[in-house]
Amino acid sequence: MKKMTFILALAIFCISFISGQNSTDIQIKDEIISVLKNRVEILEKEIEYYKETLDLLNSSMTAQDQDVEFKINSVIGNSNTGQIVIEGILINNGVLRSIQGWQSNAFDPQGNEIRALSGVSVGAGGRIAELHNDIPAKFSVIFNNTIPKTPMLRALTIKFYSSLGIYSADLSVMFRNIPIEWK
Repeated sequence: MKKMTFILALAIFCISFISGQNSTDIQIKDEIISVLKNRVEILEKEIEYYKETLDLLNSSMTAQDQDVEFKINSVIGNSNTGQIVIEGILINNGVLRSIQGWQSNAFDPQGNEIRALSGVSVGAGGRIAELHNDIPAKFSVIFNNTIPKTPMLRALTIKFYSSLGIYSADLSVMFRNIPIEWK
């Protein structure tokens, strides 16, 4: 009986509270809700960006040469064209250097050699004049005319022009048994 009386009193209080509010209070609350929803959307986009960034930094296919770490993030093949796009990041753990993509070769499980005709792209313009310490930079390699549905690349070699001041310090890395995701 006490529970029923309490629930009835609570319901009457809520109804009187809701009916007692004027329209300006409701408008203010609607504006606050709208602002909060917009902020939540912005934060969700930021969270998605950080999740993607963490996925890139936590890649498992890695190689290293002269204090520069290379991580492959995705290897995606196009079933219609036979094109394979390899994307990854590189992180300089040493001194300031410049870096530019040079060439890349890959071998499929049957021993066929594939060469990247367009070379290796680094950063937005193909070359980074000053690759600072601990700042990731994106690289990509595109192979054309591969055999569609090849399950993996047995070996992938990527070469980069690099210099430390006036001294040449070219980089070369090799990855093995890289699975290809065909779409």
